[in-house]
Amino acid sequence: MKSINTVNACDYDQMTLYKSGEFNSKYKTDLKGKLKRKNKQILPDSVAETFLNSYYETCETLEDIILYRVFGKYIGKNTGKEYGAEILGAYATTEFAESMIDVKIRLALLPEWRNTKMYEVKFCLPKGSVINIGIAAPQPPDKKTFAGGAEQIILPKVSRKEMDKWVIGYRRIGARQLTKIPTYPFNSVDEVVESINLYSVFCPECQCSDIHKVENDEREEYTFVGSKGGIYTMQYKCLNSKCGYMW
Repeated sequence: MKSINTVNACDYDQMTLYKSGEFNSKYKTDLKGKLKRKNKQILPDSVAETFLNSYYETCETLEDIILYRVFGKYIGKNTGKEYGAEILGAYATTEFAESMIDVKIRLALLPEWRNTKMYEVKFCLPKGSVINIGIAAPQPPDKKTFAGGAEQIILPKVSRKEMDKWVIGYRRIGARQLTKIPTYPFNSVDEVVESINLYSVFCPECQCSDIHKVENDEREEYTFVGSKGGIYTMQYKCLNSKCGYMW
């Protein structure tokens, strides 16, 4: 049996779970010294209540700042209607998604909002933009199933054409927690997907969707020894010749 160190494969012996927001605490956008407080804009109650204790501040950005937005839409199997969150929307955050579960917790994304959380856009909000900023409140308010806690930002209203100028890149969000700063390899993504294609498998390393699923008769070939002696059989292999990652 081959050692995991001799192949481009996931070393599950090295993987440890962390609390939602813990990884991001080191890498999220730091807004200290980058905002100037303005006269507070009055937001509708339904929006204000998405901030912790309904508290938020209206600020102007003193320089360009990096922000993130999680989104994704799907077409209902029986209705043919579109559901979910668009690329262009009011809400953004200073944190990238650590995983689908973690971002759901940190941004308190209720299931009924139908945001698929398949994608994240990284963008640069220009200097001089007026935003409303606070902390994402727990949702739903009565049960607080999702804790919230991330910095939540209400963006200025702009056209899709204008926001496209801000975009740095897009990526897929995975179920597994990040262990390194994410890359954003795509210039565009399919904002709306058929419900049957929701959460299709992709490579955690290069985000390629050209994947080989390991069959039962191949299990021995794809079984490796981890760095601490654990034995793991990989389930997938990326077919991108520049990657070849297995997990």
